[in-house]
Amino acid sequence: MTLLVTPVTTPEEFQEAKNVRVQVFHIEQKFDQELEFDNHDDESTTIHFLGKDMEQDKVVAVARVLMDEPNRKAKIGRVAVLPECRGKGYGAALMDSVEGHIRHLTRVTTPNEMQQAMALRYRVFITEQGFNASVETDDPHDNKPSTLHFLGKDTETNEYVAVARCLLDEKNRKAKFGRVAVLSECRGKGFGVKLMDAIEDLIRDRVDMFILSAQYDKKVFYEKCGYQCTSDEVYLEEGAKHCWMSKSA
Repeated sequence: MTLLVTPVTTPEEFQEAKNVRVQVFHIEQKFDQELEFDNHDDESTTIHFLGKDMEQDKVVAVARVLMDEPNRKAKIGRVAVLPECRGKGYGAALMDSVEGHIRHLTRVTTPNEMQQAMALRYRVFITEQGFNASVETDDPHDNKPSTLHFLGKDTETNEYVAVARCLLDEKNRKAKFGRVAVLSECRGKGFGVKLMDAIEDLIRDRVDMFILSAQYDKKVFYEKCGYQCTSDEVYLEEGAKHCWMSKSA
């Protein structure tokens, strides 16, 4: 049994989540369908999750999380597993994945979160590594609808310590990672690997290949994450040595 748990990111995925909820809570358990969907479903702080049985390629479980970050709380609800799929550990796997996601990873959805992501990137790439500020301020990819931004949190301090960007190319089934950074004082604690793993889990069912242009001296880190150089070519980008790396989804 392999259950892939991912946050809902498209209207089509939300419809799949709604279908499971209707089947379990309305058809099976006889709750009023009009009460099943409420204002919380559409709030920007709400995260919906799908659990897919990878062997069947079928969504079999769902959950919803109402995030209350100011009070450091998350209310999990609308947890459901299709009746024919119970007793296989799907519910426990779903809960474990949902809890892990909200502990460590935040997908940027608000201007304030984007500002925090950009501040983190500036500290690492401009202040620490000395790249030209225009690399961060003039990048057109940041504002494209297909670009996903992420923040990684230290759950002990409740502070964001890591950041990454993903350029989704669903037409060609590829995702390009970039702007991956961890604050210097927080390195060596596994934050970078956890961030990469969580993002990969989020988008794995939408792509076949992960690619990235790695700073050459950071190559070992990406190798720990399972990436390999696509060739022996080393090239200069913004004056720093880089190499192309990839990993099958």
